[in-house]
Amino acid sequence: MAEILDLSTKKERPQIKIDGILYDLILPTDLELKEALWLERAGKQIEQLADKLRENYENVSASALQKVLDKFASILLAEVPKEIRAKLTDIQKFSVVEVYARLLQEEKKSFFDHGVAPGTKSSQNSSDSMEDQSKAG
Repeated sequence: MAEILDLSTKKERPQIKIDGILYDLILPTDLELKEALWLERAGKQIEQLADKLRENYENVSASALQKVLDKFASILLAEVPKEIRAKLTDIQKFSVVEVYARLLQEEKKSFFDHGVAPGTKSSQNSSDSMEDQSKAG
């Protein structure tokens, strides 16, 4: 029978450069369920707070957005020393959120387009339908 799934525990992590030093970014598949759910909720909250700031800048406190961005960055940039993370501006932290969202979208697209779950590789025949594979085997 043909190999249909190739799992790997070795992960190539995307990296971000801060002050000339490369740091690994935590992947969505590295997170505990609690963190993943928090990030999902926080991502929505960041969008809502940013929209409120855009609509009515003078009457909205940015501190709520800053708190969420700080925690988001502390989770995703866990390998970055705290003193370096503390130097990041809110715009830079927001950029990290955007990169994470893009990674999440790419993983979902890979899964839905190719049936490849995060952390797995599709074998040559895995794109064939089950019916085609049963005919071949």
